[in-house]
Amino acid sequence: MKGTIAEKEVYQTINTQIKEIDLAVKQIVNECEAKHCSISSSILSEENIYKKIKHIESFTESPEPIKNHFLSKYWSSYIERAKNGTANHHGQPYEKSTIRGFKKCLNGFKEFEKEQHHQFTFDEVNKPFFESYIGYLMNQGKKHNTIGERVKAIKAVMNRAYEEGLHSNQSFRAFTIKEEEVDNTYLTEDELEVLYNHKFNDADEAKEKYRDLFLVGCYTGLRWDDYKSIRKEDFTISPKGNPVLVVRTSKTGTRVVIPFIWKHLKDILEKYNYNLPKVSEQKFNKYIK
Repeated sequence: MKGTIAEKEVYQTINTQIKEIDLAVKQIVNECEAKHCSISSSILSEENIYKKIKHIESFTESPEPIKNHFLSKYWSSYIERAKNGTANHHGQPYEKSTIRGFKKCLNGFKEFEKEQHHQFTFDEVNKPFFESYIGYLMNQGKKHNTIGERVKAIKAVMNRAYEEGLHSNQSFRAFTIKEEEVDNTYLTEDELEVLYNHKFNDADEAKEKYRDLFLVGCYTGLRWDDYKSIRKEDFTISPKGNPVLVVRTSKTGTRVVIPFIWKHLKDILEKYNYNLPKVSEQKFNKYIK
């Protein structure tokens, strides 16, 4: 019996060491990705791994660190890392709009925790948890796709925490929610023309710049983060002699060439000397609606 107990203690020690090494390696790899450096055998040397293990406070404080990690706490810290660039998405920095979306979803989740009088750990994020959270969101009057967005955000954060070795719970992967088809509202060319020719009265004159920015988005087909910073240098002539707008999208880094076919686009840009008004996205959305 003594031998059996001793063997169990040895196995438990080995498993603990394996967990420590696994977490240390994952943290080193994540740090390399954040700094865009290559992962080499020297970086993952035994010396560096054990240096990292010494700094893993959770292993020195508790034999079961996973249970001490709360989803909302990690979520908040991850948003801060995304803001300062130490966390990225496939090697690319997160867009400001993506970070705002994460923060909005986190705030909604914290409201759920307040109502439940409970702070959820990584281990508690499973199918019953999602079903309870969705029921809460439905009672809040949230639309189907908004609910899907909130669920998707939690799964993304859970996945990143899993990749960083902070938990071993994978049950969140099995939960899915189908997106609901929506009827997207669009404007015809005639309606765009009416909007362009609209004359604002003195009281609403300040809204003119929001109308102009909206039309630039319509004429170029670009996302807000891309067309709000268009410069005069972005306009050039194609090999065939046609005027085009050339931009590199912030989300994917893709080079996009847009035909300069809308006559009012040039008028609006020249109106502001190719230096479009700087406005907040929140006010822009408010006035356009």
